[in-house]
Amino acid sequence: MAAPMACSGGGGTAGVELTEARMDIDEDDHVNGVVAWEDGFVAVTSRGVVFRSRDGERWATVETTGLGAGDDETVVRTDLAGVTAGDGYLLAAGTRSVRNGDGEDDAVFVPLVWRSDDGEHWQQVETEGLTARSLDTVVAHDGAFLAFGTEEIPRPPDLEPTDEQEESSQLPATIPVSSTWRSEDGAAWEQVGANLIPPGENAYEDIAAVAARGDDRLASLGIECSGCYDDYAFVLSKSDDAGDTWRELEEHGLDDIRLANTDVIPRVVSFDGEFVAVGTSGADDTTATLWRSTDGVRWTDKTRLGGPEIPEYAESIDAIAATDTGVIVLELMGDRLVVWHVELE
Repeated sequence: MAAPMACSGGGGTAGVELTEARMDIDEDDHVNGVVAWEDGFVAVTSRGVVFRSRDGERWATVETTGLGAGDDETVVRTDLAGVTAGDGYLLAAGTRSVRNGDGEDDAVFVPLVWRSDDGEHWQQVETEGLTARSLDTVVAHDGAFLAFGTEEIPRPPDLEPTDEQEESSQLPATIPVSSTWRSEDGAAWEQVGANLIPPGENAYEDIAAVAARGDDRLASLGIECSGCYDDYAFVLSKSDDAGDTWRELEEHGLDDIRLANTDVIPRVVSFDGEFVAVGTSGADDTTATLWRSTDGVRWTDKTRLGGPEIPEYAESIDAIAATDTGVIVLELMGDRLVVWHVELE
């Protein structure tokens, strides 16, 4: 593990501490969530690897049970979407693809939730009401859990067909939409509020992160519009009424993350009454960058966090979480776990 590197503050930051650790992990894995818990931090990867740290500097892989598929040969893949903390326990959420009963190559997708009291021993939760096709992220807010993901709904009759659908005269019976589910215990869920993006606007939507502040919800999404190809774009969607209604924002100050074909999709979190976003920026020296906003529209205090150069077309930084004094940011680069501990003024 590399020694911590202290950086001076700037743009509203009091300082940045950078550390790196070598982790025994698959090269194509990535961190999908990190949370402050039990006087330390817990992070999970897409493949179900758990990291733990007491100080945010020294990280170790945790030997776990319960997150894998065991001997079930029908399971194609399990992807963890994120981790958050309840009252004395951890809650992780994800999606499992399972071969269908006919033995065909096509798979069905099942949203899953796991619970752990220690970060090592995990138990799959028997859920009800979780009608998602797949889950993208999960957060804890105001004594409840909020899961965000994709569900299939009947195709609205007034939805305009794409050019391809019009040419083939074939319209899908259902369309995917981004939705929210709420639970107080991680077991009983209900779908709440409106879709984060109006139904039918996009062929693909992925919710990278959601920041919750009072009744405010700020979601960072990657989208590909219906009829578009190779145009993965960044969108911020916000709710001011606890998710009852959402609107796409015309934000200012994040121009650096809009690229020619594939935008950077920043991670967002709430800290001390405002929003914090972390992504990558820079043409020749692409590094982790932080922005701050009070409303999700106007972003200021742009701060280059330093650290290793990150591939220009990397989707973004892997994960972010609020701490007592700022934010902690994680990026897994092969077997290198890069961690920024940012103190905010």
